[in-house]
Amino acid sequence: MTIHTRAAQALALIGALFLASCGGPRSSADMYKGERKGPNLSTPATATKPVTIDAARLAAIKAHGLDTQTNPSQLVGLSLTEIKKTLGDPSFIRKDIGVQIWQYRTTDCILDLFLYEKDGRYNVSHSELRGPMLDSAGEMSCFKTIVLGKPS
Repeated sequence: MTIHTRAAQALALIGALFLASCGGPRSSADMYKGERKGPNLSTPATATKPVTIDAARLAAIKAHGLDTQTNPSQLVGLSLTEIKKTLGDPSFIRKDIGVQIWQYRTTDCILDLFLYEKDGRYNVSHSELRGPMLDSAGEMSCFKTIVLGKPS
């Protein structure tokens, strides 16, 4: 084989690999909604089932005023125990030295709680709500879903 033949084969292989990487189905899935689909305007909206919350969690929600005003900043200062009583178990926990990040997820948004250790106790020092389409109305609706739970 000559140098030209090997170079031509290498170029052909590179071209084939390049074209293979460009083809194939593309997924529009993301971390918030899974597979993205447009609204189905031909299907009428259906009634949702009422959400049931156990008495202890409802008492914790009311104790922190989250039944009347839903704002993520209301969680600042709460302990691990208070957060767990109020919101339940998180979807994800990351533990580092002196800090824990608790994450609550819905189909539309993610709530991150940053808990820092002081005197052997972890308390929420910052909360952040994020999602693909959060405006003031969407943010409050999303946070309310996290607090009150999803319809079953």
